[in-house]
Amino acid sequence: MNYLFLIVVLIIFLFFVARAVRRAIRNVKHPRQVLNGLIIEKYSDSQGKYRIVFQIRDQETHYEISPNLFPSVQPPMRVTLTVADDKVITFDPL
Repeated sequence: MNYLFLIVVLIIFLFFVARAVRRAIRNVKHPRQVLNGLIIEKYSDSQGKYRIVFQIRDQETHYEISPNLFPSVQPPMRVTLTVADDKVITFDPL
């Protein structure tokens, strides 16, 4: 009975270790940034991609945003963006 308990605990431990390793590898391949700033403009470019202009202090950066998030952006608005590979993953108004 004790061996069965130890085996179950070991399997659960290995499951959580494997999940943490997969998450760490994913974050190394596609690092995410969390940024606080101001969305000052939104637009659709010539390729049909939706973009926003994000400003932190005097630096402006253009990020691609998904079509389902685009209608909820009403510039100017202060937000916290989660960005990976110049694409907005999530944004939360402040």
